[in-house]
Amino acid sequence: MQLRSTLKRYALRTRNFLEGYDTIPGVFFHQQFPGRVVLSFDDGPTEMTPRVAKLLSQHGIQGVFFMLGQRVAREPSIVREVDAAGHIIAIHSFSHPSFAELNARQMGAEIDQTRQAIDRALRDRYPKGYPHRYFRPPFGSTWTREGSPRARRRLVDTLTRRWMMPVFWQVDSGDGQDTKVDHVIERFYRELETSKGGVVLFHDTHKNLLPTLEKLIEELPQKGFQFSRLSDLIGGF
Repeated sequence: MQLRSTLKRYALRTRNFLEGYDTIPGVFFHQQFPGRVVLSFDDGPTEMTPRVAKLLSQHGIQGVFFMLGQRVAREPSIVREVDAAGHIIAIHSFSHPSFAELNARQMGAEIDQTRQAIDRALRDRYPKGYPHRYFRPPFGSTWTREGSPRARRRLVDTLTRRWMMPVFWQVDSGDGQDTKVDHVIERFYRELETSKGGVVLFHDTHKNLLPTLEKLIEELPQKGFQFSRLSDLIGGF
């Protein structure tokens, strides 16, 4: 019985460490940031991305754009436009695989290829390379149910060696499945009621994103929420 109890305590500590509870820097699903909202966007750059960046800048909001390396390589001018508007360029992988199914070498390759594509796009402004800080795995994998402790450990090791941190979300707008404005707004507020704030997941890949954002940008301050920078949530990193 004592051995079983010891093993159980060890397993619990190991699980908590691998899931990022209080030990791994980053933004994880379980964290709470009441009253503050950070807007993040996955899967760009697309033709919608500069329009989103411009809208946010007009309202003094800094967005975080988790970009795919393949699209960065095709649309470097959009990357430059987003950076010039004062937003954060972050990494979402090169080809959008599930990181829960990758080994450490494959994880590193997906991240490094994207870093290199972003560095090439922004070399005029950052001759020594863009200051890469943030990464979000496609589908949120490794920390969602299909992930395993080993996959989490591989991801943490891969990011730590690159001085990067994982950034997940507290509010899923659901726009990856349904882009109708009313439906996205309804899902957003349901999630916000539970989380009370935090990082919001959008995708800058569909035409209805702009009216959705316009509505939220108008409504959220009236409801007592403040648009924040990601660095404000995580101590300036």
